[in-house]
Parts: sequence; structure tokens; C-alpha cells
Amino acid sequence: MTVTLAQQARDEFWRTLSDEEKAKRSYPLIAGDVGPYAAYLADGSEYTGHYHLSKEAYQAFHRSRIQTLLAAGCDFLAIETIPNVHEAKALIDLLATDFPETEAYLSFTAQDDSHISDGTPIEVVADLCEQSPQVLAFGINCSSPTVISGLLKRIRIVSQKTLVAYPNSGEVYDGSTQTWTSSPDEARTLLENSKIWLTLGAQIIGGCCRTSPKDIVSLAQAFHK
Repeated sequence: MTVTLAQQARDEFWRTLSDEEKAKRSYPLIAGDVGPYAAYLADGSEYTGHYHLSKEAYQAFHRSRIQTLLAAGCDFLAIETIPNVHEAKALIDLLATDFPETEAYLSFTAQDDSHISDGTPIEVVADLCEQSPQVLAFGINCSSPTVISGLLKRIRIVSQKTLVAYPNSGEVYDGSTQTWTSSPDEARTLLENSKIWLTLGAQIIGGCCRTSPKDIVSLAQAFHK
């Protein structure tokens, strides 16, 4: 149903554009969202990576979800908020074996500017994504804005693929209470940060948890200019 709604919204939007406007932009594609196993656990471990399954178990969990998204008509997959390198490896292998015609981007969570959430160095993750022809872009999402620049710089040493950056507000998620705590990072606006990340190779830019419609409007207006 969500894919159908996205298709309808996309088609309605496209019909409102003139031929001249259409010529100036790409036809919008629909990404099928594939979140981490940790989201199913609902204990906040998508921000720690502290869970362990076998490769086969990860793949069994994700296979039917991916099949459903593709059958509904998604153009590609957005595999996001992945905190665990073993889950990332299982997903990349699953794409190669079961969905060889499917393209995707991968984005990871991180708690510092040199590792993903489970402690794996970002260079290791970058090399993993670099080796997959199906992974067209990768980067960081739903992590503090303060860690993203450092991670993008480290990734760029390993890979020249398109990079992804869409942080949360900088607040901290408490899995035990399922609430956000502490204060948002207000050192820079999302737009100010995004301009920096653009220079570091990010081309898929936005905001994740605690991002407001106002934030996205400011990005759209600035970058469309």
C-alpha cells in the first residue's frame, strides 16, 4: 500500500509539470525502505548494533520483505539505519544471490566519526560497499550531525561512489523508554551542514528522526536554486 501511495503521489506531481520543467529534472524514483533487524526488536539496538544472528537468519528475515517491496513496484532499495557489519554483509550477499538485478543504497548508524555503531571501522564498511556493483551509493543516516563530516572524509579515501548523509537532530534515543533525550545539535542548521557534506561527496542529503518539514523545505529551496 505505501508503495502504491508513493507511486500515485509521484504520478500526480509529474502531471503538474510542464515539458520544460520535466526536462530540467530527473523522473522521481521510488525507494523501497529496508530497515535493520534491530528495528523489529524495538529496543534501540539500531543505534548500538548489539545483536547477533547468523548470515542465514539475517537473510531469511530480509528476503520476504525485499520480495514484497520489489513486487509492489519499487525502483530500487533504500537499505538504511544499519548498525551491524554482519547484517550489512548478509544483505549485500542476499542482493547478489537472490536479487541480482536490484540496485540499492546502504546507510549506516554511527556514534563517532570513525566507526559504525557496532564499532566496525568505517573504512571496512566502505570497502564492503565499494566491492558491490549493486550498491550505487552509501553513507550515514539517523546519527548525530557532528559525526557525519568525519565519516564522509574517511569513506572518500576508500570509495568514489556517491555518498549519503541524512542525520537525526543530534538527540539520543533511549530504547528502554522509546523516547528521545538530551538536546538537539544546534551548532549548524541542517542546511548549513548539508552544504558542507555536499563538498565531501554527498549527493543524497536530507534528514532522519526529529527532522521537521520546515528543515526539508529549507533544503529543497536552497538546492533547487
